[in-house]
Amino acid sequence: MEESCCKTVVARRAAREHGTRRAHRPRVRHRHVLDPAVGGAQRADRRRVEPLAAPDDGQHGPGERGRQQARLRPAALARGLAEDRAGAERVAGGDRRHAALRDGRVVRLDVAGGEVTAEARLGAVAAGLAASSDGRYLAVAMARPPALVVLDRDLARRRELPARDAEGRRESAVTAVRDDARRRSFVAALPGLPELWEVSYDDAAAPIHPGLVHDFRLGEAIAVPGTLNARRAPLDAPVDDVAVDPFGADVVAARRGDLRWQVVNLHVRRRIAWLDAGAAAGAGGVNGLARWRQGERRLAAWAAGGELRVVDAATWSDAARVALGGGGRLVRAHEAAPHAWVVVDADAARIVLVDRASLRVAGEIRLDAGAPVVDVAFGRDGRDALVLLGGPDGALLRYDAHSLAPRGRVALADPVALLPR
Repeated sequence: MEESCCKTVVARRAAREHGTRRAHRPRVRHRHVLDPAVGGAQRADRRRVEPLAAPDDGQHGPGERGRQQARLRPAALARGLAEDRAGAERVAGGDRRHAALRDGRVVRLDVAGGEVTAEARLGAVAAGLAASSDGRYLAVAMARPPALVVLDRDLARRRELPARDAEGRRESAVTAVRDDARRRSFVAALPGLPELWEVSYDDAAAPIHPGLVHDFRLGEAIAVPGTLNARRAPLDAPVDDVAVDPFGADVVAARRGDLRWQVVNLHVRRRIAWLDAGAAAGAGGVNGLARWRQGERRLAAWAAGGELRVVDAATWSDAARVALGGGGRLVRAHEAAPHAWVVVDADAARIVLVDRASLRVAGEIRLDAGAPVVDVAFGRDGRDALVLLGGPDGALLRYDAHSLAPRGRVALADPVALLPR
């Protein structure tokens, strides 16, 4: 053994003296890049691999860019992959939308091609749909069976949360679900239970400690993972719809027909204010509420008694009232779009456009009578406005949100909810 070690040492010394070295073999790193020609639903199966250059040793490297790329850590590689995916989605999925149908299906639509490209059946009756702000998940509110179902971007089922109380004795349909981008969570309404659900899709979400404990840090309760599980916020009364504040932690929740709406803060998980809904209770409810910024002010608006009522969302006090010339049901707005779209006179399918800056009526759009407007949504960048018409002869209409020119139409029977991506 000693003789073998000595021979190895002697050979290494001789190699150094004669200037012979093992040839440099540059390490090659790889990153996965989503092919823009392939839809997002197939991204896991179709990737091309691109080598990143080795460090510049004067022979192999491409210069400073190669040195920077070669120093990438796993976190940086992950960010690069996320950017590649986002870019490919903008290219390949620019006209891709999702919708929930009343018969329990979620479908992916190609607006430009005018067709359904993918679908998933989840149950008998679907009531609502929301997409996570990071694009990883879809949440589906199910009335039958009563549950909140979370899908991934391939429309595969990732999580199903039966809609029951903490003791498992009572159950409720889930009638609405919204995305809260600031908190990276979904918020769901359950009309059969006096509580709201918040389901985080943040991988770093804190654990949930069910029940009452003196101090959760002492481990007095058995915790469940905080990601894709329900945190419960008790309410004064059950609600069937909820509207999320995109600028804070407040949500507005109510049951259709309520004259007052509950303002619930998700930090403290309790009601912090009442909001007088007025005549809106018999129209669109909190589903018709929209929010946007006007300078430093945060505004909330809904249609009530033939006018658009605008309040300051910081104090919940009146800011303005705009006459609509008819009963309103639904208000939608986007920070990058110049108008708030207010759906009035459902049978005549009339949409009034209110300038967000001046809070004055700027025009209107008249649609074919006989197909009620189910929802209005905007694309992520605010350039497209999407109008969903219900009934057996329903359709998805796409408009330019700035010029108001029609851009496309997809026939869609009996839709109940729409997502802009």
